Amino acid sequence: MVLHFNTVMQALYSAAIRDLLDGIDESHSPHSLLDAKSRSMLQDWPLKFQNYAVIYMPRGSSSLAAVHWDTLRGAFGREIGPSAALLLSDRHLVLIGEEKSFRRFGFGRDAKYGGIISYIPRQRLVRHEITEQRRARGLTLELRIGGTTEKLELSFPIEKCAEVLRLVQQAEGKRGMPLRDIISTPPDLES
Repeated sequence: MVLHFNTVMQALYSAAIRDLLDGIDESHSPHSLLDAKSRSMLQDWPLKFQNYAVIYMPRGSSSLAAVHWDTLRGAFGREIGPSAALLLSDRHLVLIGEEKSFRRFGFGRDAKYGGIISYIPRQRLVRHEITEQRRARGLTLELRIGGTTEKLELSFPIEKCAEVLRLVQQAEGKRGMPLRDIISTPPDLES
């Protein structure tokens, strides 16, 4: 299920999001800000993403792992993928992303004020796949919702591959496997 929120009245919508997540998990936990361990994981992130993590982390959850990456840029400064972060809590995988710029050339940077927050209950995560792309890596998360499956896809920098892989494997509750066994290469990139 996808719900879109306009966060003009942020406190009201944040409370609604937390109530929905508690309803999905069938648990009710007290409101709390991030604990000291969670805050230390985020200390090197841009302030905007630190604030998103504090505001949008599910109530009563603590961060187990986190990874952030900057905007992916291609030829002529064109944006391939927006700046984003993945947070793993005991119950959720939270994806925080900026909106993608649609400028043809990236010589001037767009000011980005909004964020897109996606909550993935860990119990819904079926599997993941990391694929090689020309200038990045792709992460596909397969989610089971009722009797159907949905896919969520995102791109991240090559240098963040090990961190993203560890986080997603931890979300699935799996032990680490070598990267060469996990990354699949599309046929057009094998040569």
